[in-house]
Amino acid sequence: MNTLKPYPLIDGYTHSISQVICFLQFARSCTLKVVENYTTEELDFLPEGISNSTATLLRHIAALEFQFQQVTFYNQKLNQQQMIEWYGGYATELSLNYVKNQPLSYYITLLVTQRNTTLELFKLKTDEWLLADNLIVPKANNLFFWYHLAEDELSHMGQIKLISKMQAKDYKNIT
Repeated sequence: MNTLKPYPLIDGYTHSISQVICFLQFARSCTLKVVENYTTEELDFLPEGISNSTATLLRHIAALEFQFQQVTFYNQKLNQQQMIEWYGGYATELSLNYVKNQPLSYYITLLVTQRNTTLELFKLKTDEWLLADNLIVPKANNLFFWYHLAEDELSHMGQIKLISKMQAKDYKNIT
C-alpha cells in the first residue's frame, strides 16, 4: 500500500521549515534538470507569441526568491537599489527580456546564491514565525510566500519545457 511519508527533519531546521525546504529543493531540482546543458541560444530563444525566454524566467525565479527574503526575513519591501539590481526579473518587467547573452552558469549562480541565503536565514526562524502573519503583507503568512515560490518555480518550469519544445519545433507533442 502506498502511504504518504513524512518529510525528513533537516538538521538545523525546525520541523515545518524542513518541510518547506523539501518542497523548495524539489522545485529547484526539477528546474535545474530541465535546463541542464542549455546553450545561451536556447536560454535566449523567444518563440512567437510567448513573452518570456527561459533566461528571463530563470532570472525571475531568483529575483522572486530575493524579494521574498526581504519581505519575510527582513520585513521590508525592495529598496530602489535592489529594484535596479534585479531589474528585468519581476512580473511587470518580464516581457522586456532584459537579460540576454549570458551562459547557463550565470543563471545557476543567481539561483544558488539566493537559495543558499534562504537556507541560512531559515536556520534563524521558528515554526511559529513561518505561520505568523507577514508584517509587509498582513493578508498572508510567511509560509504563503515560500509555498508560492515553489509553486511559481514549478509553473515556470512548465513554461520552460514548452519553450524548449517550440524551439525544437516539436509542436505535435505540446499538450
